[in-house]
Amino acid sequence: LGWLSSSASTMGSVRKSLLGALHSTIQDFVTNTARSDYETELFTAVIMKWKESVVVPFVRAALRHDMDAFVREDWDNQLNLAVSEAFCNLRITEEMFDIITDYPDSETAVIELRDALFRFHTGMHYFSKRLTVELRASLRKRLLHPGAQTSQILDVYIATIKVLRLIDPTDTLLDQVAR
Repeated sequence: LGWLSSSASTMGSVRKSLLGALHSTIQDFVTNTARSDYETELFTAVIMKWKESVVVPFVRAALRHDMDAFVREDWDNQLNLAVSEAFCNLRITEEMFDIITDYPDSETAVIELRDALFRFHTGMHYFSKRLTVELRASLRKRLLHPGAQTSQILDVYIATIKVLRLIDPTDTLLDQVAR
């Protein structure tokens, strides 16, 4: 990107474009890597290593004319947050019900979700409402219908309690979902 002008207005639009491209790339990689895989350690072992080996060098190369910007603008932390957010979004909005029904086989996914939520500093607060809404909707849609057997409903509710306690030992999340 050496052909780019270093004027302030150009650099602002370049950073916006870079952020948009990075967000899309991170989202795609996380989704393609982690979707429906609940038993493999993916977040730290694969996704964060990918961020360090691919995304960070790319950003450093893009900012090579202003290497202080990487530190000054806290790009590493921003990338950590973006990766954590993409991972949490996938697990919470698309897969939480499946993770619960697969528990205890999906315990690795639950632990990784918990770790990603806490890595994302305000993650638990930010995602708890979203998790509550998504999980309630999934339980209603996929479990609480006339064809569901009572034993199946009880099994899923027991697994829900175990999963939510593993994510949040204070039971705050469990309390929110149970209301």
